[in-house]
This record gives sequence, C-alpha cells and structure tokens, in this order.
Amino acid sequence: MEKGLTDIEVADKLTVNVNKVSEIRRGKTFSRISSGYSIRKPRRRLKEEEAHAICAKLVRGVPVETLSDEFDVSPSMIRSIKYGAYWKDVVKLYNIPIKQIRARQANECMDSP
Repeated sequence: MEKGLTDIEVADKLTVNVNKVSEIRRGKTFSRISSGYSIRKPRRRLKEEEAHAICAKLVRGVPVETLSDEFDVSPSMIRSIKYGAYWKDVVKLYNIPIKQIRARQANECMDSP
C-alpha cells in the first residue's frame, strides 16, 4: 500500500478480500499496525450512477458516514454532494433534506431583544 498500489492490486497479490484491504487503508481494521505506515488513501472519482445512488440514499436519510464507508469516499465528499458542491446536475434532481439549524438559530438571535 505504501508503494501506491490500489486496494484491488494488493488484494489480488495477497489473495485476500478487497474490502479487508480497504478497511486497513482507512484505519478501520488493524489500525495499531497500519498507523505505523504512511498509507495514503488514493483519490477516487465517483461515476454518475454512484452520485445518483448517493443522492437517493440521502433522500431516504442514510447517514453520511454510512455512505462514506459504502462508496469508499470521504465523509466530506458525501457532504459536498449533499449540499450541491459536486454533481450539481444530479443533486438538483433529488429533494435531499438539509437541516437548517444554523439559519434558524440566526433568525432567533435577530428576533431576541
């Protein structure tokens, strides 16, 4: 992994499940061992059908962390999709619920004397 091999290449070379390799890279498994190595998570580009799947699951209320693990991307990538920073054309096809806590709190502050 330190040499820049993909999870699939490592899994094939070691004849292990690719999901296990991915968990090690993300520090979900064997974190005490893997933390001693500089294992960089490769950047991954989402395909359009994956963006649609993520949006559909966000509409159903699936948590960001769950989607992050399922699609092997960072939670910030999922949030960027959720808020329309990425895949804007796909996101606008869905009615993704977004909590408006900060806006509501700001309005309450303006209303108070």
